[in-house]
Amino acid sequence: MKEHPMHKRQFVVKPLVLAVAALSTVGGQAVLAEEKQYAMEEVIVSATRRNESVQDVPISIDVLGEGELENNGVGDLEDFAHLIASMNYVTLGPGTGNVYMRGISSGGESLLGATPNVAVYMDEQPVTAVGSFLNPHIYDVQRIETLAGPQGTLYGANAQAGSIRFITNKPTPGVFSAGYDLELNSVAHGDTGNLVEGFVNIPIGDRAAIRIVGYRKDEAGYIDNVAGTHTFDLSGIRAGLTDSALIEMAADQTINNDEYVQEDFNTAETTGGRVALRVDLTENWTATASVMRQELSSKGVWDHDPTEVGDLEVVRFQPDTNDDEWTQTALVVEGKINEMSLTYAYSDLDRESYQNADYSLYSDPSNGSPGYVVGYYACYVAYFGVCADPTLLYTGDQEWARENHEVRLVSDQDQRVRWIVGAFYEEASHDFDLDWHVLGLATITPETTGAGTPAYVEGPDIYWTTNQLRGNKETAYFGEIALDVTDDLTVSYSTRYFDFESSLVGFSGTIWWPNRYGPRGNPEINNDLQISESDSVSKFNAAYTVNDDVMVYGTYSEGYRPGGLNRLSVTAIAGAYQADILTSYEFGMKGTFGDGRLRLNAAYYTQEWDDFQLSKIDTSVSVLTLTDNVGNAESDGLEIEGAYLITDNWDLNFGFSWIDSKLTESYWVNPAAEAAGAAPNAPAGNELPRVP
Repeated sequence: MKEHPMHKRQFVVKPLVLAVAALSTVGGQAVLAEEKQYAMEEVIVSATRRNESVQDVPISIDVLGEGELENNGVGDLEDFAHLIASMNYVTLGPGTGNVYMRGISSGGESLLGATPNVAVYMDEQPVTAVGSFLNPHIYDVQRIETLAGPQGTLYGANAQAGSIRFITNKPTPGVFSAGYDLELNSVAHGDTGNLVEGFVNIPIGDRAAIRIVGYRKDEAGYIDNVAGTHTFDLSGIRAGLTDSALIEMAADQTINNDEYVQEDFNTAETTGGRVALRVDLTENWTATASVMRQELSSKGVWDHDPTEVGDLEVVRFQPDTNDDEWTQTALVVEGKINEMSLTYAYSDLDRESYQNADYSLYSDPSNGSPGYVVGYYACYVAYFGVCADPTLLYTGDQEWARENHEVRLVSDQDQRVRWIVGAFYEEASHDFDLDWHVLGLATITPETTGAGTPAYVEGPDIYWTTNQLRGNKETAYFGEIALDVTDDLTVSYSTRYFDFESSLVGFSGTIWWPNRYGPRGNPEINNDLQISESDSVSKFNAAYTVNDDVMVYGTYSEGYRPGGLNRLSVTAIAGAYQADILTSYEFGMKGTFGDGRLRLNAAYYTQEWDDFQLSKIDTSVSVLTLTDNVGNAESDGLEIEGAYLITDNWDLNFGFSWIDSKLTESYWVNPAAEAAGAAPNAPAGNELPRVP
């Protein structure tokens, strides 16, 4: 931890870039090996489920140790992503981010559709989340390992384009240590924020210890919600109405946001901590239990369009809030059986979030699109004969639960033939209640309609709800075998067989289904679906040691995302979508030069993405978010990363990434259009989205 009691840092909004260079001091945690002046310290990673030097692992890995994380001011996943050339992080604010690697992105990952294609691990436990990534505050973290390219054999589902591993500092028996960090910061054109974080390691005798970590972070706002009005265009719903209905209907309605005007209104507060207990059961067996919890409370929005209002200004008519909290409980037991290493890892992850979002302009036909989103949404006069206030508010109440077990047996590292075998089981659920409120519907009564109160699904102002439970179960078996063909040539093969089941049960509906007038009371179940699928992925690697400082390698690897279910089956999109597979061919080099002062690694890859999943809203088909296996794409790229030790106190880290990702076949939203010879919606050669 930092030794000084307080520091001040100017906060800046950092752009996404392809290449990152960082000049930093290494100070007391210098990356100098004692036995060799001006030589970089050997970095040990466990990415291959063995402890090895990162320069000896024949795959593309970026590693940031604790010192580098602190020197670069890394406090969360977004800060970290800016330092990894192969990674892109897209976010609309705290608790809403998604990670993409090596150009693999369909742009359609969502709460109700395709899952992420980058896996996230907290120590031994997968914590990949549907909809938006967990974004743990980074403090008291030993290192972060980023594995680029498909990692499906060892890391399973969602490790399609890569994986990220947060390795936390563990309790240390026999040693007391503690530290803290205080920070004040200010945002250009905004307010001030602060950070308080600390840890303590308390030994319990010689064979046990407890480590406690806590933090609180207040992020300052810099976007203003300025005063504004909006007049709804009701012209699209007037045609065909009687004169009496037009007289009774209000004129075009104008709303204002006076109640919500505020400077620097986008703020976030993150509070959390971790408690871990380690017990050395014997000389060869260790058990570590931990509980990690984080709470996020944010207000406002982080996106703005300077051409619409002004720089760092928005006009919002309803509250925008996000409360997100999660708790992870984990147990890891490790030990030796003769010369073999056995690991059992258990994890239980529970997450809850509640969101409010201004949805007002969705009601305006001038902002709509063809199909279902048309003028009658504006005030429902076509249904009830009177015009309701069309202002819309979205609320989302969600709960995630994820429990998994993994057991892994690893052979002796020093043998010519080495192997890994393991099994994995997981049950996961996502319970979501998403409501769209038309605030004026509650004011429509029999006195105003002359007929009755509008039907509703859960409340008098809710015109649409999605209240469903998505469940997943997965069983997997994996293994790897490596052979030293000669002293300089090693080949390895790994595979993973997986079997998953997916279910979707609940209700999606709107006020006029099935009756116009109500109330309806509790929604009925109109979705009760199940699918299952099994398959396997493989990996082959060959590595050749040119000399003591240089290695070259080639890798064939596969990664996958599980399939799932749609809330609706329509002509153009099936009710279920299948797993999509990414296949990668990679050739790389790792080298250390200049008597150990320069580390230089490079990799070229070409990837084929078959039948990839795309989640989308197309109102010509449905108002629902639906997912389909839409076609094929490819992504080619070159990565270079390295570091140069200038002196014993200064080093230079650099990275570069060139990515060319595109569709390899044309895509039509509606198959009938393709059959009719119409132009594709996305022709072959189009770039994939969200790639810098």
